[in-house]
Amino acid sequence: MQKLEAELSALTSRAALLEGKRVAAQGVLDAAIEARQRLLLTGDIDDSKATLAAQIRVESATGALAGFDIAITALNGSIAETQGNLKIQRLAVARKDASERLARQTDIIEKQLAPWLGLTRALAASTGEVGNVQFEVGQIAAYLRNVASEVEMAITVQSGNLRASVAGIFAGHVPIPSAPEVVVPVEEEFTPPLKSLFTLHAVKWVDQRGMQRQSGKWLDVELPEETAARALRLKMCVPINDPLRKTHRGHGGGFAPQANWLNDIDKEVGPDIAENPAPQETDPVVHSAFQPAKIGAPYTVQIAREG
Repeated sequence: MQKLEAELSALTSRAALLEGKRVAAQGVLDAAIEARQRLLLTGDIDDSKATLAAQIRVESATGALAGFDIAITALNGSIAETQGNLKIQRLAVARKDASERLARQTDIIEKQLAPWLGLTRALAASTGEVGNVQFEVGQIAAYLRNVASEVEMAITVQSGNLRASVAGIFAGHVPIPSAPEVVVPVEEEFTPPLKSLFTLHAVKWVDQRGMQRQSGKWLDVELPEETAARALRLKMCVPINDPLRKTHRGHGGGFAPQANWLNDIDKEVGPDIAENPAPQETDPVVHSAFQPAKIGAPYTVQIAREG
């Protein structure tokens, strides 16, 4: 195989050299054709000597280029043939290695079988001796004897099949076994734990995914631990077991809080909520003039006259 690899390397180097020479020959031919054309269009067409010389240069350059083309074509054929032979040899080496590896693995299995059978049957005998004392132990003995017999029979049969595969891989009748797939463990993305709190004020914060979140007051929220600690320190929230949760939960209503109500608990926003209270949500005030009257009872709205 090394001889073929060296031959292929020499052929590809020669092909690269010829390709460079061909490019130069193409340039010579192009220049000769251009010179002949210029002579025919603008030169003295009665100058037979100059015309003949121009034609000879074109024909010579054409012949040189054709020679390179023929050589490169032949060389490409040799390269393809050498690559094919090298592929065959590499496959043969791969088959030999795979068959020898399987033969070694089969040898190991066969050598391991006898000691395993001896130990298993010895354990079956030991557990069987006390099977009359404990029924379950007797069942273990029967199970071990059965397993030993089945494994011995299965490996005996499959060992013959493996030996046949060894010969088949080497001869090319059986595919080369693929390498066992390597499973790369994927680390799970760590998600910081959340802490449940009860809001005393409308709050906003950025969650673990970088999303802006918000909540009205008197509601349960789940916050990252660092944010939760800050919310408790700023007295924006209380623990979930605080008595305020039992008396005020849900009193804030289901509407979304207005932007100017929201306290940013990702920042240290104030020394103490008692000294710097947050804006409070309030229920809308309904003027007495718009209170619905009793059904069927007339009412009058008086408006003061201007001026």
